[in-house]
Amino acid sequence: AQREVPADVGAEAALLQAFCDVPSVSKVQARAVGSDLFLTVSYTQRNLAANSVRKWASHGLLLEGAQDALMSQPVDSGDALFVSAAPSGKRQLVVKAGADQ
Repeated sequence: AQREVPADVGAEAALLQAFCDVPSVSKVQARAVGSDLFLTVSYTQRNLAANSVRKWASHGLLLEGAQDALMSQPVDSGDALFVSAAPSGKRQLVVKAGADQ
């Protein structure tokens, strides 16, 4: 027996995919460094086709009295064991698992 597929399923699937393409902020951490704030922002995004979740993080520094934070480039943290940014926000250390782990 063959199932009947409603005509508007394709449009609904496209709308669901469009909603899932928008990344979500999953966690924000702020740590005081003197009178400044060191920020870590973690993001997630669903990949419906692969049935997986993409994770990445960005680090930054909000200087006292500043309106904007100095943010690093996002780093894919899905396979990272440890991510740490320098207080300046210009460099970061990413430790990933070896091929045999």
